[in-house]
Amino acid sequence: MKILTEADAGAEVALSVGETIEVVLSENATTGYTWAIERIEPAVVTVAERSSRYPQQGAVGSGGHAVFRLTAATPGKGTVRLRYWREWEGDASAIRRFQFGVTVAP
Repeated sequence: MKILTEADAGAEVALSVGETIEVVLSENATTGYTWAIERIEPAVVTVAERSSRYPQQGAVGSGGHAVFRLTAATPGKGTVRLRYWREWEGDASAIRRFQFGVTVAP
């Protein structure tokens, strides 16, 4: 399974129908900021799962990772964009964005 991180921002990813990738981004939900899908081409790529990974032990308020598992649905091209924001404060609260292109082949 392919794994994308912040270092892969702007990447172009090639997938086959049914293939799954993970997007793993640094997150600290104790600040109120979380990663969320801002744009996706649902006919091309679907969100199979969204989860968080935080240390079992450590200081209160320590960061972790947001994990998005995406599955290639049908052949086509699209863009996936995520934003790091406080949902209740709206789009103006977004302080980071992560985007990549995806091409799905049969």
